[in-house]
This record gives sequence, structure tokens and C-alpha cells, in this order.
Amino acid sequence: MERQRSAAMASTEGRGGAAEFPASRTHSNSYSVGSSLRSGREWNRIGDFVTGRYDSSQGLWSASGITRQYPLIPVVDRFIDSQHTPGAVGFDPGMSTEDGIQHQNIHLSSRLPRRLWYILAKSLGIKLSHADKPVCATLLHILTLIAALTFAIPGGWYTVYDIKSKYSKTTVLIGTVQMIIGFAWACLGVYAHNLAGRLFSNKNFVECVRIHSKTFLKISVSWLTLILGVLVVGVNCYEAAPIFGDSTCGTAQIEILVCQVFYVGRVVYAVLMILWNFIVVYVLFSVCRTHTIGIRRFMRELNYDAKSYENFCLQQHNIQRNASIANSLEDSWYLWDDLGNLDGDEDLATQGVFLQSFSNRRRSSAYRRLGSQMSSPAREENRGGSIGVGCDANDANNDGGEVCDASGNDDAFEEKRPEEAKTDGFVTEETSERKDDEEIHEEFTESFQMNDGPTILTNEDLLFSYWKFLRRLSVTSRFLQRWMASWIAFVLMWDAYFVIYWTSHDATVAGILQFIVPLLILLLVCSAYAEVNAEGQRLLKTICPLEERMALIFYFNQQPLTVRVFSFTVTYNAMVTVILGFSVAFGSRMILDEISRT
Repeated sequence: MERQRSAAMASTEGRGGAAEFPASRTHSNSYSVGSSLRSGREWNRIGDFVTGRYDSSQGLWSASGITRQYPLIPVVDRFIDSQHTPGAVGFDPGMSTEDGIQHQNIHLSSRLPRRLWYILAKSLGIKLSHADKPVCATLLHILTLIAALTFAIPGGWYTVYDIKSKYSKTTVLIGTVQMIIGFAWACLGVYAHNLAGRLFSNKNFVECVRIHSKTFLKISVSWLTLILGVLVVGVNCYEAAPIFGDSTCGTAQIEILVCQVFYVGRVVYAVLMILWNFIVVYVLFSVCRTHTIGIRRFMRELNYDAKSYENFCLQQHNIQRNASIANSLEDSWYLWDDLGNLDGDEDLATQGVFLQSFSNRRRSSAYRRLGSQMSSPAREENRGGSIGVGCDANDANNDGGEVCDASGNDDAFEEKRPEEAKTDGFVTEETSERKDDEEIHEEFTESFQMNDGPTILTNEDLLFSYWKFLRRLSVTSRFLQRWMASWIAFVLMWDAYFVIYWTSHDATVAGILQFIVPLLILLLVCSAYAEVNAEGQRLLKTICPLEERMALIFYFNQQPLTVRVFSFTVTYNAMVTVILGFSVAFGSRMILDEISRT
């Protein structure tokens, strides 16, 4: 693949001509390539597009309007526009390292079916045409309000009488917490219905909603959250069923009609509550998954950028390697991926090869950015004097040709005496190693002016793409942070209530389920935020750290890609801390039970 790209670079016409580059693994006949012309020199500015055509006879893509003499690198914003350009989704950048970013991890699923979208639009009051009237949505909203009031008012009435009754064990503290939790439960359902309508009315969220979400044990987290929600609500309603009878109302010394209305409103509102909040949860999981895929696509482009710079450095240094280890050194020395050595290649280089390669790279570090336009005598002098290589890279493959002493043979490397090593360039003399800095700077400046350097992304491209991600995540945080913060506070208060309740009451199986399941639901919901934030942190490590990018990388570290909840970043560390805290409380209760038994 790299040889094809080099051949395409050599066959590219001059400025103002058409650029050709190898075809990717797509089967479409046209492909949109991002490009812009800034002063006739810069390429791949986001937002302007030219159209490329595939030449089946030559196996090349050709794009008009490209003014650089380098093969086109995919646009940094292609991951955003890929839903409108199907050919871009399957593009294979030909990377030797992908940092664990596989195709299934960056593939966008299909959109919502038309029938499901129609049902949601009618239920949430979204106008499909100017003549539509939100009659169904208005009726559902009124029903939600009535069910919430039917649950809240009789529930508060029953709790007050239960506290006052001398036959009940409910204390003032427990009763107060029950009323606060009931009021919050009533508000969350009504707010979730309004929020669901706002989310599906926003075109940005509609574009991001897909039939995908994070999976847990091969199960969609959205459906797993729904199952757990139905479980905890079902257990709660089953445990509260005695309220419908005479004994509970008699204990609280209240009319039985109040208890019956309270229980009916509790069940009806619980169904509506689960429905509206599941819609919001589904949007949250889907949008966060879309953001994660977008960040991973950006990371793939950054990996391609790093690979381009790596190839540029290798071409400029003309590092000599043995043919048997050339691929492993080229692909694994500079860039390591998360997959390790999973490609089946077990021919690992020995320590001697890495020592030799490290010596060559250490000595040639001052010439990282030397251009390929330098004169041949100067290049030969630099190769022989500082890098210690005395033949061309292609000589090792020539039949009957001369083999360099620095070809990477392990035995030869180990058997060489220090005197022989010095002559071959592996151990440099002090005078050649301390070359004058001004001379190096002059050679660097001269060569860089003659050559435009590697085909890497400009700071403007990186900054603009990064800023677009910041805006998307900021909008997502602004729409969902109130709902997210409300649920976090509600679940923590709910579990704290059980901890307080168990100090004066015995724990039951239903109570333990109601304690654990909401905490699991909260962890699943927060994991969507944590996944996006983790990918945003990982993205910073995929940027090739060049000298001219230091200020940019510093800005990226100061403004990381995170989804926040009122300036609080949800991370896996915070989730583990919450789990450990409630585990300690739950374990303390078990210890108290054992002590009381003894």
C-alpha cells in the first residue's frame, strides 16, 4: 500500500493539475474528497469539496482541483459527512497501525424506522407538516400530569398520617425522605416527556440518533436499562400492594379511598414514567455512541497523519534494514497499536536489531525534517558521516549485489568488535556526534524551504475539527445535564433512604433489589458519558507531537473532549468510587446484622 502511495505521489502532476491516489476498498464510482485552496498551496480544508472519479483501468482515484503534489489524505472531517457520502465509510487508509480502531468500532448504524419515527412524532408533539396539530402529544402530557398528581397528593397525605400514627414505625426522618423522593419521582416523569420532545425536535440530535448503543455482555445497554427499570418498578409496586387493602390504611388511620387512589396513580404513573425516561435514555445512549464513533474516526485520521510523518522520516533518513525485518521495524518502531502482535506475524526482531536501529535513529535525530530536495553530494555526506549507512535501501534486494555491513544481521552485530563498529557507524566518534548546531539549522532551513515537508494535517485543520467536537459535546451536555443530574441525585437519595430505613427495619429481598438495581441503572447511564470522555482523553495521545503543534496540544489538554454534568466530568474512576462507597454502607449493614444475632 505504501509503495502504491509513493508511486501515486511520483505520478502526480504539478500545481494546478489533477492529483491521483490509490483506490480504497470501496465499490462506489464517485467519492467526495475534502479540499480547499488557500493561497494555491494548502489542501484538505474542511467544508469545501471536489469530486473524484475511479479509473478502473489504472486502479486510481483522480480528483480535480488539487494543487498539492502529494497523495490525498482523507479529510479530517469525513467522519461527520460520511452519512451523506457512503463511499467514505469503507475507506481504508492503509495504516500499518490502527490503535485498536477496527471497522466495527467506527461504523454508524441505520436510522430509526419510519413507523417508529411516526409514532414518536405523534407522541412527543413533533410536527411532520405545517398542518399537524399535537393532539395526541397534548393528551399524553395531560395524562402524565394527572397521573403524577394522583400519585403525589394522596402519597403525601398518606405519609403524613403514617408519621402521626402511633401504630406505625415510620419516623419523621424516614417520612420526610419518602415525601422528597415521591415529589422528585413525580417531577422526573413530567420533565422527561418535555425533554424527549425537545430532543427529537432538535435536528442535531435527530441526526445523531441511530439504532446503536453500547453493549454489555452482548446486550444493548438501552434495552438492558429498560429491563432493569421495569424490574425495579415492578418490585416496588408489588411491595406496595398492601396499601390497596384495609390493614395498611387502618395502621395509618386514614380513609381506604385515599390509599386506593394513591396505589392506582402509583402504577399508572410508573408506566408513563418508564416510557418517557426510556426515550430520553435511548437518545442519550445513541448520541453518546455517535460521538464515540466520531472521535474514533478522527483518531483514525490522526493515525494516518502520524503514519504519513513516519514514512516521511523514514524516506529522509534512508535507514538500512534487513529484508526479513523491514516490515516489523517500519510498522512497529515508531507506532504501536493496542492490538499488539495479532496479525499472525511471529517473526520478532531481536534485541540486537533494535539496538542497531536505535543507534541509527539517535544519530540522525537532528535531521528529522530534512527535505528530499537536497543535492546528492550533501545527502551522501550526511548519510555517511552521521547516520553511518553506506549503501542504498534497494541494494539488499538486488541479486548478486553488495550487502551493507549495517544490514541488520544479528550475528554480525554481536560479533563486531568496537573498532569495527566505529568504522561502520554504529558507535560514532565524539567529533562527528558534536556537529555544530548552526550548520544543522542551516541545512534544515535550506532543505525545508526546498521541500514542503510531509503530508500532515495543518494546525488549522486540527484546531477546527477539534473545535467542532467541543461544540457538539457542549450542546449535548447542555441539553442532558439537568436530566442527568436529577437522576444522579435521585438514585443517591433513593439508596440513602434504604440505608437509613434499614437502621430500624429488617432488610428484605425486595428492598435489596430496589437498592442494587437503581444503582446498576445509574452506572449504565453514566457509562455512556464515561466512554465518550475516555475516548476524548485517548484522542490526545494519538496526535503526532511535532514542534509546531506544542501550543495546539497544550490547548487540547486544557480543553479536553468531555461530556459534563454541570462542570462535573463523569469518568470510570468516579463510578468506581460510588460503587465502593455504597458497598461499604451495604457491608456495614450486614456486619450490624451479624452482631445483633450474636
